[in-house]
Amino acid sequence: MTLTILAIGKKKSEYDPMIQEYKKRIVAPFSLELEILEPLGIDNTEQCRIKESEKLLSKIKKGDFVVALDERGREYSTAEFSKLIESKLNESFKRMVFVIGGAYGLDENFKSQANQIIKLGAMTMPHELARLVIAEQLYRVTNLISGGKYHHV
Repeated sequence: MTLTILAIGKKKSEYDPMIQEYKKRIVAPFSLELEILEPLGIDNTEQCRIKESEKLLSKIKKGDFVVALDERGREYSTAEFSKLIESKLNESFKRMVFVIGGAYGLDENFKSQANQIIKLGAMTMPHELARLVIAEQLYRVTNLISGGKYHHV
């Protein structure tokens, strides 16, 4: 299953080398992709949120399991998160897409179309750091699913 991080934001980040390292460590049946879309830079907050969400929606494929990352989403422990991903693997999803909105987040239309809404934690963090955090957690849970020793429960 392909695990895709789809985000609005800066194309280059100081966290990119660490994300690439996690990407290399993920083993079959999983792979990790990162797709970054340029922010639109619209001054109107709501208009920007709507247009960027539309841009993100255009990258979603039929049959994807879409996870929106949002501060009002459900919080998972690593063990719970691994069960969610393993269940989608067992349901034969080919791709899970983890979506990070732009500076103003995701609009309600996007969130209503997502299969799941989760949060990485209660604290606010830069979007580039959120990409690293989700990449690390995806590595951690895929390692756990494949019987590795990276996570001690």
